[in-house]
Order: sequence, then structure tokens, then C-alpha cells
Amino acid sequence: MTRIMEDISKWTVDERRSKLEKIYKEKIGVDLNLEAPVRFTEKTQWRKLYENDPRITECINKLTFKHYIEENLGKGYTVPLIGVWDCPESVDLSSIPEKCVIKSNCSGDGHFTLLIGDKYKLNFKAIEEDIKEKWFDRRLLHTNSFFRAYYSVVPCVIIEQLVGDGLHGANEYKFLCFNGEPRYIYHSSNHFKGLERVECSVSFFSLGWENIGIQYGIHENNKTAPKPIHLEEMKKVSRILSKDFSFVRVDFFETSEKFYVSEMTFTQGSGLTPFFPDEFDFELGKLWNVMGRNQ
Repeated sequence: MTRIMEDISKWTVDERRSKLEKIYKEKIGVDLNLEAPVRFTEKTQWRKLYENDPRITECINKLTFKHYIEENLGKGYTVPLIGVWDCPESVDLSSIPEKCVIKSNCSGDGHFTLLIGDKYKLNFKAIEEDIKEKWFDRRLLHTNSFFRAYYSVVPCVIIEQLVGDGLHGANEYKFLCFNGEPRYIYHSSNHFKGLERVECSVSFFSLGWENIGIQYGIHENNKTAPKPIHLEEMKKVSRILSKDFSFVRVDFFETSEKFYVSEMTFTQGSGLTPFFPDEFDFELGKLWNVMGRNQ
């Protein structure tokens, strides 16, 4: 899909809806029903256009998200923050530690993210130019999307401690939660190969860690994905963080020593990635009490 370089936030809701209907039909293969959404992917589109909850905006901003987690869980549950670049002029790779993660506060799925295993191997000039030219450009980030919760987010770049081996990233476990109750987990890994973003595996599991045989878009289903070491603790944290939301995906990084809450995701795959079999889209939709009712 070609990126839209206009400011989508300036469009009327009807204009955004009309364009989103076309994109949804292209990606999912069926007409989008927003009057009485039934599918999980349809309800995701409804949320993007119509839900107005300032807590969602706080949580999707990867900087203010850390404050939200601390308020609800206490300290030590998010990856330690090293620094923030709030404008292009503040970008300075010479100031970062040898190993770290650099990422946008308002992007996702591995975009605008760099895993730095050895900063002395970097082309400082090229990377700094890229960050300054692109990473603060609202047109290239989720701030220019159909999800209204991003429209008030001010772009910045954050530097965090590196979690994992520095080559591929840590194991990621993502709990799909509905009204405070986790129902499914999906595992992903190997988002990166060095500095390059690559397609990762995505594998859905039950809460008892049984692979349920779902194919998600073009992603490989890794049936031998490792069970999380801290599974029970992650379930408890997911319940706490999801209790105020009709749906949220609570995401974790895990190492052998501990786990971190990495982010909270409110539009799984932007609701534009199909499930195979298609019935799983309906199954998840039944769990989501959007617009004050289950469909």
C-alpha cells in the first residue's frame, strides 16, 4: 500500500472512513461493516475512526507509556530509558552508549527502530541524517494514520537499554486481552537482522501454551516457539493493564532473567492483516465489546 503523504488528521471522518473502506476491502477481501461490526478487524477500524479515550493516546506514545506503566505497576516494568531526542537538532549518536535501542515514540512493527550492538561500527553521518530527516516527520509516522489517538502525539526519538542479544531482539510475547482478561498469546521473534528489519514469525497460542494453528498474514507459524519463562506473572500484569479497555494487546520482552512490558497495542496489525482460517477473525470479534455491545 502506498503511503499517504497528506495530513490524514485534517480529513473529515467521512473522508477517512471512505478511504479506509477501500483499504480494508483490498487487504481483508470483504466489505467493511462499521454500522454493526462483527469481525475483530472491523472493530479495529471502528476504534481507529471513532473511539476517543485519552488513556489510549498516553499508552500508544512509547514515552508517556512508561509513566502509565509505572503508575499502574510500579517501577522496573519497562525497559530503562537512557535519553530522549525531542527535535532533529538534538540528535547526537556520539552521546549514546555502545549498546542500546533507538526508536520513534510513535511508530511500530519494527519501523523507525535501530538495535545497536556496537555503536562504533555505525555510519554516524548517514544514520543521523536519516533520523533528522525522517524520524520527526509526522507524515511518515503513525501520527499520519487513520487511528485518531495518534493525532495529538508529538514525535520524538527515545534511547533505551538493549534487551536481548543485540542481533535479533528479545522474544516477544503479546497477550490479547478483552475487558481485563487475556484470551490468547502470540509469540514473535527475529524482528531484526543487525540493523535491518525482517519479517518475523507470528504464532498464536492458548493461555496454556498450545499452538492453535492460526496463520497470520504471510507470517510463519512457529509451532516450536519457546514457552515464556514468566508466563504466570505476565498473565497477572496483563489483567491489571487491560482492565480499563475493551481490547488491548499487552506486549512483553523476555530474557532468561526477567520480563519487561514493551508496549500496549490497541490496533492489532492495524486490523488489516487477515487470519487463516477466517473464522478466527469472527471468534476474536465476539470477545470485543466495542460500542458498548458484543456483536
